[in-house]
Amino acid sequence: MNEVSPDSWHTIKMSLCEALYKKKVERTLEIMKETYADADVIFLQEAAAVFIEQMGATDLSERYHIFSPEKIDAKRDQNSLVLASKAKFSGVFSECTASAIELLPGDAPVSPGDLLAVAADGLDGVKVG
Repeated sequence: MNEVSPDSWHTIKMSLCEALYKKKVERTLEIMKETYADADVIFLQEAAAVFIEQMGATDLSERYHIFSPEKIDAKRDQNSLVLASKAKFSGVFSECTASAIELLPGDAPVSPGDLLAVAADGLDGVKVG
């Protein structure tokens, strides 16, 4: 880097660190609010437990039902989430993760938080999941 960009590589490195690490949660929430504002369902993978808490404190929790696994993995911090629009879904849901895991081969490498399966009631009366 000293040969390619001796005067600016450190500044570039710091800006990447700022965008991709230090403000990761803030930036992810911003993308969800702006880019996916009209989505009926949003699926997230590898979400940290702290991300789930921070998301619940934003206006996303006013627009979406936030479904998280019964068993949150706070150590690995790799949890799957489902956000379902309150304009389309009643909030009545049941977690079906255990049933979905039973369908996998016995040696499937699934850890707590890796998979989240839910069934939800649509406002139109149709059950989805």
